[in-house]
Amino acid sequence: MSGSEPSSGVEELFHLRRGRMSRVAEHFGVVRNGKWIVWRMIVGSVLITWVPLVLLAMIQGVAWGPRVDTTPLLKDFLPYGRYFLAVPILIAAEWIVGRRLGLALAELRRTASVDKDASAKIDAAVGRALVLWRGPYVMAFLVTAVYGMTLATVFAGTGVAAGTWESTPGAGSSAPSLAGLWQLVVSAPLLRLLTFRWLWRWLIWAWVLWRTAHVSIRVSPMHPDGAGGLGFLGSAQTGFATLVLAVSVQVGSLVANTVEYRGAQLANYQGQAVLFVILSLVFVFAPLLVFTARLALAKWEAESSLSGWASRAERSMEQGLREDDTAKPLSESSISSLCDYGTLFTQARQMRLIPVSNRDLAVVVAAALLPAVPLLFVAMPATEILQKILSALI
Repeated sequence: MSGSEPSSGVEELFHLRRGRMSRVAEHFGVVRNGKWIVWRMIVGSVLITWVPLVLLAMIQGVAWGPRVDTTPLLKDFLPYGRYFLAVPILIAAEWIVGRRLGLALAELRRTASVDKDASAKIDAAVGRALVLWRGPYVMAFLVTAVYGMTLATVFAGTGVAAGTWESTPGAGSSAPSLAGLWQLVVSAPLLRLLTFRWLWRWLIWAWVLWRTAHVSIRVSPMHPDGAGGLGFLGSAQTGFATLVLAVSVQVGSLVANTVEYRGAQLANYQGQAVLFVILSLVFVFAPLLVFTARLALAKWEAESSLSGWASRAERSMEQGLREDDTAKPLSESSISSLCDYGTLFTQARQMRLIPVSNRDLAVVVAAALLPAVPLLFVAMPATEILQKILSALI
């Protein structure tokens, strides 16, 4: 591989590559000059997942009106969260995460460029990851898993919600309506397929990091990023916050339904929200734990060396102060050296053992909690929210 290939190679894990699907998509204007057009893909996903639901629901009278016992389609928050937000987010993340991780891997390879054996091992890991993703049976396995889950929900009786637009009109009916059947066979499987594809990508990327952590990469405890020079990995890993956002908007839609139509209190979900944030942080940053041992060893070695150097410089300075010779004051270089040792020692001691900054954590927390903002307007009137904000500011 050339110096640029690892970056472009790993981006292919998170992009739709050229092939038979691209040639078919060209006829629909989704691909131009071999490149996928994101906004057209998003519009196409809405036309596939949402528009048929509305048309079929209108035909059967479950889109809006008294024929539905509880929630008609156009008043149900969950389809909006799934097909107007979650699916487009998962599609857009193909490019967001792909570019972040491609640049991160290129930088990681540069840190190992002094060791040809390490560079070769990183390139081999990328090549193996591409094979895992391009495997001829991967998509078949994912599609089988998606529809296997669909069949499982049908046999478990959870595939269709009785009394909503998903079921045929009539009290106690659990047979799917036309819109419910479309969601069961097309819309929901597409969402699951995108989600499973991202979970598979996440596993491949975690494996690449694990392999990379076992090669000779350079770690500098005195690096200004406070993570041994690996801080860029934490920044790149926040690209997976898009997946957290895709899940959180669906969870937020479910909570909105229970608050609006079942009289639940938003405050009752505080514990679940905290748990979801914790799980989101673990999901996004757990792959970086493979570097903790190396960072801890580098930190201990740096602290030991710098402590010894500072002790020797301090003893030399103290001896100079005890000499009764005012004509030979301490040199500025001696004082500056001792200050430099102190600064480097502090920098090494404060180095994080996981290459994740507070800003990286904040991005994931924001993605997990962002859907809670519109929930406030569902749970209470906008005037009441403004009054609380004003009272807090004044």
